Amino acid sequence: MTADIVGLGAALLDYLVNLPRIPSGEGGAAVNEIFCQGGGNVASAMAASARLGKRSGMMAKVGGDAIGNAIINDFQYNGVDTSHIIQCEGTSTLVVAVSEVELGTRKFLFKKGDIGPLTPEELDYSYIASAKILHIENAADPATIAAARYAKSHNVTVSIDAAGYYKELLDLAPLIDIFIASEFFYLEMFRGHEDDYEGNLKEIAKMGPGVVWVTQGARGCVGYSAGRFYKLSSFDVAVKDTTGAGDVFHGAYLAAVLEGLPPDECARYASAVSAVKCMYVGGRTGLPNRHILERFLSDGAVETDELDQRLSYYRNNFMK
Repeated sequence: MTADIVGLGAALLDYLVNLPRIPSGEGGAAVNEIFCQGGGNVASAMAASARLGKRSGMMAKVGGDAIGNAIINDFQYNGVDTSHIIQCEGTSTLVVAVSEVELGTRKFLFKKGDIGPLTPEELDYSYIASAKILHIENAADPATIAAARYAKSHNVTVSIDAAGYYKELLDLAPLIDIFIASEFFYLEMFRGHEDDYEGNLKEIAKMGPGVVWVTQGARGCVGYSAGRFYKLSSFDVAVKDTTGAGDVFHGAYLAAVLEGLPPDECARYASAVSAVKCMYVGGRTGLPNRHILERFLSDGAVETDELDQRLSYYRNNFMK
């Protein structure tokens, strides 16, 4: 099987806990939701693009434990091709994601697995070559570097989720076509002159990427491409959980790229997907399909029947 968008990164399992407010000290609190679903930056991006009707596949390594099985099952539930996920002996990573509605904050606790990442020798390069876009997250990882170089040499668009700032990520910038960074990355890179968004995004673009965006959470996003600077506001929705909001922004943005939309419309498309996602707990529960998204972009209404069914699925499969 081939995919239009191939993701390469960590595939995790999120143990999601959402409550009105995280108690202080030794206090307790009743929770709103508690269930499990797949997680990971690139992993949830692939789920988002698949829900929007794009052929999306994941390259990753998971353990042969129950967590690994659950990760694969959730990819398949969300329509992501898992034929290039390697399952081997060992344990997968489990993340406890605790979010609170009142303050809109979240905390992540994790138990790292012991399987390690994919190696360059374990990659299926023909799978990458057959794609239109390769989406990556860890520019310091040998397999990621090898994949990006191969994709670039075979005219495959390379996109990166620049979640955190580190030197190796900028070293890889000449291979990147679509550079979407978190505000954490941006503030660390441009500490002391962070107010000059246009100038700073131009600086990143000079390193190689043709399209550069920085997501800013509830404040929206800013971007730069082909001499134009963009500033977009976010959509106003009733937020329950921001877990995975940035991840699905990437997946939706790439889906819009495949639609042939210009950069600002891609960002608007992605912002809308991220907003709808935030109405539900977890990074994948509230992912809209194409119909739900187009209705939301048209008149601001969210058709929730399918999303509510997905919430029921996760609730009912929590202990299975």
